[in-house]
Amino acid sequence: QRRRVPAYNAVVRQVASTEAVAVVDVQREFAGRVALFADESHFTPEGHRLLALTVLARLREAGAVEHAGPD
Repeated sequence: QRRRVPAYNAVVRQVASTEAVAVVDVQREFAGRVALFADESHFTPEGHRLLALTVLARLREAGAVEHAGPD
Protein backbone atom coordinates (compact mmCIF):
# COMPACT_ATOMS: atom_id res chain seq x y z
CA GLN A 1 0.00 0.00 0.00
CA ARG A 2 2.94 2.34 -0.52
CA ARG A 3 1.75 3.58 -3.93
CA ARG A 4 3.06 7.14 -3.74
CA VAL A 5 6.41 6.44 -2.16
CA PRO A 6 8.29 5.31 -5.31
CA ALA A 7 7.42 8.52 -7.21
CA TYR A 8 8.39 10.68 -4.22
CA ASN A 9 11.67 8.82 -3.79
CA ALA A 10 12.49 9.18 -7.48
CA VAL A 11 12.27 12.96 -7.09
CA VAL A 12 14.41 12.85 -3.93
CA ARG A 13 17.09 10.82 -5.76
CA GLN A 14 16.99 13.23 -8.71
CA VAL A 15 17.43 16.29 -6.50
CA ALA A 16 20.19 14.58 -4.51
CA SER A 17 22.01 13.74 -7.72
CA THR A 18 21.69 17.30 -9.00
CA GLU A 19 22.94 18.70 -5.70
CA ALA A 20 25.63 15.99 -5.27
CA VAL A 21 24.42 14.86 -1.87
CA ALA A 22 24.07 11.35 -0.48
CA VAL A 23 20.72 9.67 0.04
CA VAL A 24 19.86 6.79 2.32
CA ASP A 25 17.39 4.95 0.13
CA VAL A 26 14.98 3.77 2.79
CA GLN A 27 12.63 2.34 0.17
CA ARG A 28 15.33 -0.08 -0.93
CA GLU A 29 16.68 -0.68 2.58
CA PHE A 30 13.25 -1.59 3.95
CA ALA A 31 11.63 -3.19 0.88
CA GLY A 32 9.16 -5.91 1.79
CA ARG A 33 9.32 -5.18 5.51
CA VAL A 34 5.73 -3.96 5.87
CA ALA A 35 5.67 -4.64 9.62
CA LEU A 36 7.99 -1.63 10.06
CA PHE A 37 5.38 0.78 8.68
CA ALA A 38 2.22 2.06 10.37
CA ASP A 39 0.87 3.21 7.00
CA GLU A 40 2.14 4.14 3.53
CA SER A 41 4.94 6.37 4.77
CA HIS A 42 5.13 6.39 8.57
CA PHE A 43 7.29 4.03 10.61
CA THR A 44 6.30 2.01 13.63
CA PRO A 45 8.47 2.46 16.74
CA GLU A 46 10.59 -0.51 15.61
CA GLY A 47 10.83 0.99 12.13
CA HIS A 48 12.11 4.25 13.61
CA ARG A 49 14.71 2.37 15.63
CA LEU A 50 15.97 0.47 12.59
CA LEU A 51 15.93 3.63 10.48
CA ALA A 52 18.13 5.41 13.03
CA LEU A 53 20.59 2.51 13.03
CA THR A 54 20.62 2.46 9.22
CA VAL A 55 21.31 6.18 8.96
CA LEU A 56 24.05 5.90 11.59
CA ALA A 57 25.67 3.05 9.66
CA ARG A 58 25.63 5.07 6.42
CA LEU A 59 27.14 8.10 8.19
CA ARG A 60 29.90 5.91 9.57
CA GLU A 61 30.53 4.39 6.13
CA ALA A 62 30.84 7.89 4.67
CA GLY A 63 33.27 8.93 7.41
CA ALA A 64 30.88 11.60 8.66
CA VAL A 65 30.71 10.04 12.12
CA GLU A 66 33.61 8.33 13.87
CA HIS A 67 31.57 6.77 16.64
CA ALA A 68 28.18 7.61 18.08
CA GLY A 69 25.54 5.53 19.72
CA PRO A 70 25.32 1.76 19.96
CA ASP A 71 27.30 -0.57 17.73
